[in-house]
Amino acid sequence: MSGITPYSFDGASVRVVQIDGEPWFVGKDVAEVLGYADTANAMKQHCRGVAKHHPIADALGRMQDTRILSEPDMLRLIVASKLPAAERFERWVFEDVLPSIRKTGSYSAPEARSRTPYSVGKTDTLTAAEAGQLRDMLTAGVKEFPASLQGQAMRQGWSKLKSHFGVPYRQIPRAELPEALSLVAGTWRASSRSPWRCLSQIRSTRRWTACT
Repeated sequence: MSGITPYSFDGASVRVVQIDGEPWFVGKDVAEVLGYADTANAMKQHCRGVAKHHPIADALGRMQDTRILSEPDMLRLIVASKLPAAERFERWVFEDVLPSIRKTGSYSAPEARSRTPYSVGKTDTLTAAEAGQLRDMLTAGVKEFPASLQGQAMRQGWSKLKSHFGVPYRQIPRAELPEALSLVAGTWRASSRSPWRCLSQIRSTRRWTACT
């Protein structure tokens, strides 16, 4: 079974096709949001998965075989993008859209989030450099996984941080940065048990947890 749902990111449409319960992103939409002038060439250069197409109606209502992207290929476009909004798009996809789709089968823009357990102002949260350090560490660990599982590992990584601290990673208090870095470093511990034990956990339970 498949269905097409249009979502909006900064006013731009990003369509998601659900095929057998898995989300696939319309490649042209993702590439345009990420600032690629030549969307077809961007997918050719950066996407490594087998090219998959799905019939989608164009502006005139004609059905066209359209390139759709798996989570790993979408992540590759995000990483290669030079657009400042790329990181924000990544957070939107992995922290809001995909978890909502997995849980309910559709995405609804959050109306009001619960109050955070921290009473901090903007100056008390991670700086851009500190948030980038945390993000780079998580991204480096994800690259140790096979391409087919990188998207899921990244999503679960963000989810783990958010679950631990109760807020999106950019809102983690600066005082908690050492703990956040330690959490990520422990998760991607370079040993014979990681990431391959985590890989088996993903395959068997479709959930990712830290290896011990």
